[in-house]
Amino acid sequence: MLIARAPMRISFGGGGTDLEAYYAKYGGLVIST
Repeated sequence: MLIARAPMRISFGGGGTDLEAYYAKYGGLVIST
């Protein structure tokens, strides 16, 4: 099993980063398809 953690998510229904405290400190990226 491979488990990865990264400040990026792929959104299939729009939206943004869930945790403002996290992306305010570390940044983030959303790829919307």
